[in-house]
Amino acid sequence: MTAFPFYEVRFNGCTFRNCTFESSRFGDSQFINCRFTHCSFRDAEFKACTFYDEAGDSGSEWQFCDLSETRFLKCNLGSNKIMKSKGFLLTLTECSAVALHLDLAVHRRIASRTVIGGIRCSRTKMRDAVLRNGDWEESKFEHCDLRDADFSHSRLTGASFQNATLTNARFNDAILNEAAIAHAEIEGFDVGVLQSYDNLVVSRDQHEAILNTLSIRTIN
Repeated sequence: MTAFPFYEVRFNGCTFRNCTFESSRFGDSQFINCRFTHCSFRDAEFKACTFYDEAGDSGSEWQFCDLSETRFLKCNLGSNKIMKSKGFLLTLTECSAVALHLDLAVHRRIASRTVIGGIRCSRTKMRDAVLRNGDWEESKFEHCDLRDADFSHSRLTGASFQNATLTNARFNDAILNEAAIAHAEIEGFDVGVLQSYDNLVVSRDQHEAILNTLSIRTIN
């Protein structure tokens, strides 16, 4: 079903296995408690779709899927689990993804070299999201709500969290070299728990809070 349009459809408790939806378009549709296994959504677009069961506070599950260059716009991915899948340049824009679990390969291997991709999240609600143990190099989480999100043991080299809300987000043993957290809300952010943060980009308004985590005080 490559490049096929799906609009105002509803699936409840369905399993999609070995399906190809590449370059397909989905709009105003519902996928409640569905399972996607070994499916390809490369270059697909989801607009105003929901994958979250509000009554049961549960989401759909994705395993071994290809979500490379897939775009989600104003979708609800709350409590979804996207595991052991590909997500090169996956995009989430103005979505609700509270308690989303992500385990993605976000870079592309071509012959003997790796093409850095990352994911692109903008103005998305990702409170309590779990992205631990991931390689999120060059990913963007700008203007996102990442309160209590878990990035522990992740590689975030060159990632951008500019203007995000990082209140009480966890970065235990994470690598934030060349990353940017400028103008983000960083209450509870502790530089001391990071594995490394070489050339971390911050804004002037954050200096005092960051120095406090290192037990350094500023006087006039």
